[in-house]
Amino acid sequence: MQDFKAPFMEYLGAAKPRKVAVNFSLNDPSADGIPHGRFLQLESMLREASPEAEIVSAEPIIQALITQKTPLELAAIGEAVDHTVDLFREIHAFLKPGLTERHVYEFIGERMAHRGLQPSFQTLVFAGDRGAGMGHGDATDNDLRPGDLVHVDMGVFVRGYASDMQRTWYVAKPGEQGAPEAARRGFAVIADANEACRKALRPGVKGVDVDAIARDMVTGAGFPEYPHALGHQVGRHVHDGGALLGPAWARYRNTPFMPVAENQVFTLEPSLHLPGFGAVGIEEDVVVTPEGARFLAPPQTELWIVK
Repeated sequence: MQDFKAPFMEYLGAAKPRKVAVNFSLNDPSADGIPHGRFLQLESMLREASPEAEIVSAEPIIQALITQKTPLELAAIGEAVDHTVDLFREIHAFLKPGLTERHVYEFIGERMAHRGLQPSFQTLVFAGDRGAGMGHGDATDNDLRPGDLVHVDMGVFVRGYASDMQRTWYVAKPGEQGAPEAARRGFAVIADANEACRKALRPGVKGVDVDAIARDMVTGAGFPEYPHALGHQVGRHVHDGGALLGPAWARYRNTPFMPVAENQVFTLEPSLHLPGFGAVGIEEDVVVTPEGARFLAPPQTELWIVK
């Protein structure tokens, strides 16, 4: 078989490129796919065939291909979101005091399997204020106690495309008809932040500016700053790369400064911790349109009650 070098060198000699985009990136793993040894080999051939050619990152090309969804891709994500909404309805009917996080986790797995679905990431279930609040970790034997907030973070795959959503409940104490004012206030801060960010999210804006809206609303209401980005892109992976709705933190590199583009799908997921209650987390999936962002499902606007 013919070696790759000969036809490639012939092509370079005929094309005489001024710039050659290569699949490497300092910012986005989804655009960083060439091994270092292969990069050195490619660089050597380019220097031999087209010494004036500039090697640049293919990051903008790859990100546009991955992150700006086609109608078929958006349809698959929309179906995944619809399934997730239906699963939340089933969870709502299942929840009751005395169940454990593990019981809820196993129920969700059973209902996904019943629908023939695979989770897009490990389902997260948190009950009450057990010290660390919301985060990532396995479901435990913590039980759902009256006075607790209960929080579920989950998603599914449909035809290879993911959803990623969160919902929050309050477990009522005997005689309570609704949640205490403190819990309702904390929930309202997050729900209002999601709506404000949806309105601000449109083509051309930078994620750092959208993130600042939610972050300022949470801290302005007297709650600590949440330790994560406002939102990430969703697609073939639950974290699909590209522009991030996040703060200007070193770990996010330049992704919060990338402009948002039409047909990208983002999560909106600010959070806060309510001492004595637990975590409030509402995560919505939105698609960016020329007019702004649109929720892919009706957002959670009221704190759901478990009795």
